Parts: sequence; C-alpha cells; structure tokens
Amino acid sequence: MTSSGSKEVWGEQGPGESTEPRAERFRGQESGASESLRFYYTDLHEPVELFQADLAAQEQPGPGYSSGLVRETAADGSSVQLPTIFDPFQQVVDSESACSPCSNSALSPSSDRELDSAYRIPLDHSDAGPLAGDMSWKWEEDPYSRELPDGSVPDVFCQSCKIPIPAFEKLFGSHRHHRVAPLSWAADAAKMECQDNIIKLEQQLVQMETFVSHMGEIFVTVEENIGKQQHYLELQYDDLMQFLVQRYEDRCQDLEDEKKLKLEKLYGELVSCGQNIDLYKELIESTEELFKTEDKQLFLKDGQAALARLEEFLRGDPHPDLPTTTEFEKFPTDMPEVQRLIETISSLPVPSAPSLCEQAPGRGSSDSVRVSWSLSADDTVEFYELHYQELPGQRSPSQDGVADMSLRVKEMYHTVRNLKPNTVYEFWVTASNSAGTSPESDRLKYTTVPLAPIIKSRPVASCQNAALIEWKSESRNPADSYTVEFCKVCSGCDWREPLTESLTGITSCETVVDLEPSENYLFYVRTLNEGGCSERSSPISIRTTGTQFYLMEQTAHLALSLLEDGVTIVYNEDNVCVDSPNYEQRFTSCAAVLGQLVPVRGKHYWEVEVSDHTEYRIGVASHSIPRDSYIGSNITSWCMRHTRSPSRSKFEFLHNGITPDLRISVTPKQIGILLDYDKGKLSFFNVTIAQHLFTFSHPFQQLVNPCFALERPGSLKICHGVPIPDFTRLP
Repeated sequence: MTSSGSKEVWGEQGPGESTEPRAERFRGQESGASESLRFYYTDLHEPVELFQADLAAQEQPGPGYSSGLVRETAADGSSVQLPTIFDPFQQVVDSESACSPCSNSALSPSSDRELDSAYRIPLDHSDAGPLAGDMSWKWEEDPYSRELPDGSVPDVFCQSCKIPIPAFEKLFGSHRHHRVAPLSWAADAAKMECQDNIIKLEQQLVQMETFVSHMGEIFVTVEENIGKQQHYLELQYDDLMQFLVQRYEDRCQDLEDEKKLKLEKLYGELVSCGQNIDLYKELIESTEELFKTEDKQLFLKDGQAALARLEEFLRGDPHPDLPTTTEFEKFPTDMPEVQRLIETISSLPVPSAPSLCEQAPGRGSSDSVRVSWSLSADDTVEFYELHYQELPGQRSPSQDGVADMSLRVKEMYHTVRNLKPNTVYEFWVTASNSAGTSPESDRLKYTTVPLAPIIKSRPVASCQNAALIEWKSESRNPADSYTVEFCKVCSGCDWREPLTESLTGITSCETVVDLEPSENYLFYVRTLNEGGCSERSSPISIRTTGTQFYLMEQTAHLALSLLEDGVTIVYNEDNVCVDSPNYEQRFTSCAAVLGQLVPVRGKHYWEVEVSDHTEYRIGVASHSIPRDSYIGSNITSWCMRHTRSPSRSKFEFLHNGITPDLRISVTPKQIGILLDYDKGKLSFFNVTIAQHLFTFSHPFQQLVNPCFALERPGSLKICHGVPIPDFTRLP
C-alpha cells in the first residue's frame, strides 16, 4: 500500500530506543549485501484477509511487543492507520507448533531495543540446536544444507529453525511466520550463553580441583595411617617373636639343668653299685678260700668272721631304688600365653592421651572459644570427644547440678559456641579409635570474651584539655581491665583520624583522658580478660570546647528534681520521698546538688540562668562537704547567694559564713562562673552586661565540684560547654 504522504512505523518504544523511523534504521542494514537485497519493510504487505486471519490465530503478545502498525501522514497532517501493512520483523505466530516457545521480547526486532538495554538474550532450548550447546543435535533435514539463491546474503536469524536467513525468506518464503532476530543479537546471545557456560565450566573446574586436592589429602592421610598401622603391627609381632625366643631359651636351659642333675645322680649310683660289686666279689673269693682250708680248727676260727660278714651283706636290700627317673619333668606349655598375646595384637594401638593447648588470645568471642590440642604422631584416631563444664564458682546455685557437656569432633580443634560471656570453662579431651579410648588429657581453663561495655552518655564531663569517661560492664563477672580508644573526627563530615590512641590497663569503670582544645573526639571502650578483648562499645562524641559536667543525682536533696535535659533543677517541696536510695550522700538541710567536673586542674567555666524571683546559692564545694550544712556556711564551700526582700534583692558571696559588703545594681539573669585552679580564683560574672561581680581567692588544694541550691520553689538552668568569654580576663 502506497501513499503520497510519508510513512513511519509506530509501535511500543523500548527504553533508550531512537525515535528515528525503523524503516530508515533498517534501510541498508547489511553493507555487504547487494543492492537487490536491500528492502524497505514498511512497503511490504500482505492481503488484508490473510493478515487478519493470522492476527486472529496468534496468541496475545506479551510486554514489550510492538504492534508494528504503519501510520500514514496525510496531506492535512492527520494520521491514518494502515492495518494491512506487514512487518517482516514482527513476531507473528500462527500456532504453538509453528514457532519456538521463546517469549523473550528482547529477541524481537519489532521491539527495536538497543543492545545495551537487552544485552542478555536467553536462547530457546526447547529443541536443542547448535546455539544451545548440544553438538549431538541434528535436523531431520539439515537447515545449513539448504542452498541460498545466488547472491543472497543472510540478514536475520530464524529462531524457530535456528539458522540465518535472508530477509526475503521472512517476507515471502517458508519463514514468514517464524520468529526472527538480527544476526548481531543472535550472535551476542550465543556468545553470552557460551560465556555463561564457560563460567559454569570454570566453577566446576575449581570444584573438581578442590575435590581432587581433598582426595589427595585423604590419599596421603590413608597412606600415612596404613604405614603407621604396619609399623605398629611389625613392632607387635617383633615383641611376640622375642617373647617366644626368650621362652624357648628358658625352656632349653631348664631341660639342660634337669639333664645334668639326673646324670649326676645316676653316675653316683653307678659308682656305688660298682663298689658293692667289688665287695661282693672279694667276699666270695675269701669265702671260697676259707672252704678250701683243711685245718678244721682254723676253718672254724675264720669261718665265724666270714659268716658274720655274709649275714651282714645279706641283710642289705639287694634291689636298690633308682635315684631318679628316666623321664624328664613335663613343663607347662606357653600356648595360652601365646594365644593371649596373639589376640592382643591389633593393627591399631589405643591412642595416647592428647595434649590440650593453652588458650590463645583473640581466638574466642563473647559466646564461643576455640579449643585445640595435639597428639602423638604415631597415634591413629577416628574421633575425639571434647568435654567441658562451667567452673563451680562461675555458675549460679541453681546450676550446680548441671552435667558436663561433650562434643564429638573429627579435627584437633573445635569452636565451642553458645557459651556465657566473661565466664571460665574447664575443658579436657579424649581420643578414640577401634582399639579403645585414650586417657583424659590435662584439664585447662578457657575464658569467654566479655561483652562490650556501655559508655554512660549523660555522665560525661569534659573541659578544654581533658574528659572524664564513665561506663558500665555488661558482664556478670568482673573484668581484668578496660581499654579506652579515641580518635579525632571532623565535625559535620565523615573524616576521622586514621590513628587511634589507646589507654590500657584501666581497672575501674572510669578514666580521665588528656585531649587537645577545640577538637572533636570519638571514644570507644573495650573489656579485657584472659580470653581476649571484647568488641568496641558504641561510640560517644566529645568536643573539647568549654566545660561540660553532669549533675550527681545521688547527692540531690529530696526536694529537688532534675529534668530530662540533665541541666535544669526544679525545687518542689511536694516531691520529697523518704525512701529514696543513697540517702547518706544526699543533702538534708540545704536543697542542693553537686555537679561532677573533670578531675583536672586548669580553667573551668559554666553559666547559670536564673530569674529575679528565684532564691538560690550557686558556687563550688568540696565533695566532702557535710550533707547537713548549707552551701557557703563552712570552709569547704564558696557560693553566690540571692535572696529577696519586699524592697530589694540581696546578693551575698559566702565562704565559711562570711560575706563582703557590696551591692549589685543590675540583677543578673545569667551568671557566669570561672574556676581557675592555677591562679586560685573563683569569679562570678553578669553575662548579660559582661560585668565582673566578685572573686574568691583561695589556693584550692583539693578539687571542688559545682554546687547549686534553691532556697524556695523555683528552677535553675545550667549552661555548660560554652567557650570562656573574653570579659572574664581580669587584670
């Protein structure tokens, strides 16, 4: 369809999309293509009936889908919609089976998005293809084997067929209802997917290398363990062989001794028998000779003696017993002992007792400790049992019957969690394998790290060159010491000094820190014990400009109330509470309260806002001032007193009950107080008119505290942290 007016493609425009007509942008897209393949797709269309049928068959387009309608500008400036114009790059789908299920609008050129706004284009993997990474995928008919007409150059990529095609194939060929995308986008999508696959492959490679490394460690461990077992087995069998050889030698020696004894006995008996035989022969011969004697008288004489000898020999036992038997003693065999030794032979010996290591600093936290131990290199262990218990002095009475805790671990270290902060635990460990369990190791104490302390924000006193920091510990057990860390910071910006200074070895919950004037500081506090150092506390900011102090509420008279701002004092007789705590530190006669200055010498300045109708006493007093006395009535306090009479206001400057005779013509509404330890002076000023009122001269050997008192119902407001005014410089 043609018109004398100008044509533009109208549709949904993605982010960053040029307002240039797409017909002009796609004109001559491929510079290498011949002039015959250049086309203006706004001039291509189909019959209205076929296009409407296609639109009725396709699904509802998703977000980012471009309608691709062409509007024609008439001569009168009106815009005429041309519904029959066909966009070859528009994703027209006749049915679900006619195209890829890819629904990513970024691959649709009709959305005309820039590459940077839709760079990562997911490919359609519903049917694996060359761009999907499946190299085994093949077409039933290889689309790459299709020969393109001579002189045709692929301009777009068909997402359904997964092949590059010329643009006219999308317009008039078999790809007219397929999804297409520019070649550059399809190539970028394939590259991105390849990069993702490479990244995944690299991750798998790292995992595989880690696994191989772990397997190598296991291989070495198994080899070492088998070597240890073989060595131990060899030692056991060597011991068994030594036992058998020793028993053999012992039995042989016993047999030799028995043989010698038997032979000696037999030899002695043989000698005795030989002697008897000789005697028998000699007696027989002598008797025979006697029988041959013819002299009867001689025969009778000698025959009586021979007969007596014969009778004596005949009375003896002709059959003597053998001195020993021919059999040797039957020694008991060692087979039961040998069998016992064989049964005790094992490839694994029972491990020796492990050696528990001392607690290393910085290896624990407020609820955990890291316990480690060592073992002999010749021992083989399957697992360890780590036992621990809270020491009796650390647990509450209700926990005295708590049983010991035990953990089974594989390594020679373990982090025990869910412990109590700043608590001492006792640990011991045993090693086990298939042969048995080792004896217990020595028992050692481990301590958990304390919780971070909390800095008291209101009770902070400072001056131009020092600050008093107070905090409270969150642990139920006392800490060994505290560390205060501080650094300079910039007021109104995020800069802070990289170098942090520290004060260590603080045993109480307060300390005084020397600082530089007119600087901002951040302070942190840590708690230390045998287990290590706690986390930093929440910081507190202090600026060394003027004097800051806080009111010690425990010293306030029961009639006084301190407001939430911490600097306003209100006198109200109805607020008296008899059961108030810290009664021994409170003022009982004078309705007064003390303030806490930084306990350093130098200059301290603060101001007090008063009214004409308020009767008050303001000044300084020693911390040891009697609580039943009035401010200015003793030698440990100095004050300015204001009282009212029906006719006028009266001002007194009292010390030890004595006041000078002077008059103040202008009633001050804001009084400045300057305490100068170096010069030994306490001065009062009318800030409103910069007037000096009075100065006490005293050496102030002991440190004093600001003191405020009200004699009748009323209020005072303290202004501190202000620089020392110039009018306070006295000659």
